Amino acid sequence: MFSIRNSSHWRGAGGIGKLLPIALPMMMSSLFDTAMMFVDRLYLSRLGKTEMAACMQGGSACWTCMVFFVGLLAYSSALVARQFGAKNYEECPRTTIQTLRLAFWTYPLILLLAWGVSRLFTAGSHEALQTQQELRYFWICTIGCFFGLFRSPLASFFSGIGETAIIMWGNGVALVVNLVVNYVLIFGKWGFPAMGIDGAAIGTVASSFAMTAILAWGVIRKFRQAPWRSEKMFHPAPEVVKALFRFGYPSGLTGLLCSASFTVVVFVFHGVSVDAAAAMTIVMSWELISFLPMNGLQIGVTSLTSQRLGAQDTPEAERAVYSGLKLALIYSTTLALAYLFLTPSMVNLFTSDDATLGYDSLVQAACWMMRINCISVFFNGIYLIYIGGLQGGGDTFAAMLINVLFNWFTTFLAWFCLVPLHLDIIPTWLIWNLSYISGIIPVWLRFRSGKWKHIKILSN
Repeated sequence: MFSIRNSSHWRGAGGIGKLLPIALPMMMSSLFDTAMMFVDRLYLSRLGKTEMAACMQGGSACWTCMVFFVGLLAYSSALVARQFGAKNYEECPRTTIQTLRLAFWTYPLILLLAWGVSRLFTAGSHEALQTQQELRYFWICTIGCFFGLFRSPLASFFSGIGETAIIMWGNGVALVVNLVVNYVLIFGKWGFPAMGIDGAAIGTVASSFAMTAILAWGVIRKFRQAPWRSEKMFHPAPEVVKALFRFGYPSGLTGLLCSASFTVVVFVFHGVSVDAAAAMTIVMSWELISFLPMNGLQIGVTSLTSQRLGAQDTPEAERAVYSGLKLALIYSTTLALAYLFLTPSMVNLFTSDDATLGYDSLVQAACWMMRINCISVFFNGIYLIYIGGLQGGGDTFAAMLINVLFNWFTTFLAWFCLVPLHLDIIPTWLIWNLSYISGIIPVWLRFRSGKWKHIKILSN
């Protein structure tokens, strides 16, 4: 099945040849997203390990506040893909506009949730300076998440119809904005004051605005053309809202609970020491290079699977998932080899020769953690593709249960090793990575059951 020489793997409506034009721009787009977070931490590492660690904790908490709503809104991609596959082209813009209206009402809820989450920063054992900087980064990014909320439905329209190049180019522009604004505001260039971690947060918001503006321009331009333009484009679509809440809420809830579990892991590791926090931040910065592009591939699989099911082409819908698995294995294997053989260079990119910054003690730990990360990189790729297939079929509740139980199981293991057992961070990191294997079995069994092939998402 995985022979690259067999041309049948590339052909057909569910083959790699159809998946790549959708998934590759999404992977590149996710890579640009990764690069923006990577740049934040890389720039801040030049200020000190406290600033770098605070950026990760503050950003993770901000994402936890908005991830449910982003996941809910992003499921419009599957709805658009179903309409597109069924050739109901006029319904695609109507779905997107209805989702944008919903996005507007979610922003106040995020701010309310953020107020509660902000109280948790002082509950941990982090140093006072680190906590202060975490809160500043958190609030600036959370207030600016307005643009990220609207970006989700706009990007979902293009991923749903399979035209993902504009998402890639938009993220490319956002990356340039992030690079420039961060450099200017963090270090105080071109007459601007040096704002440190505040400048990093402002740069993140500015890049999000640039991306949203480009997608909005593309959507407006598209909606004025045939076959998308219709008189009922702005009419209320209660069936869309109903489908979003029925099938999208598990995706959003999955994102919230899994993000919360990851935030707990970060919180626990950061509570060990500043060195442990900085080492984890370095490793997870590189981990994002594997996870987010793989997430882009997952979106491609979800979109193509939903398109083929909308066209009532079930065999090719299943093939789309297997095509994604082949690409995921190639990507994750390449990345794992880089983690093994380029470790010192990857870690030292975040360190400095300045002895006063105190990086020497964390380099060895970060190198071991990087090598161990090969385990999760490989198995996480397989896991994400199967989840993408289930979501494309509308089997989002089962995907939610598996995702949440799996992620909180791994979180409990990390906490149990570090707190009650008082293990060192290296054996804890190894156990945490090995636990990723446990997620593949239930998601594979659910996929093999075939229930995702027969779920009706929209009434029309």
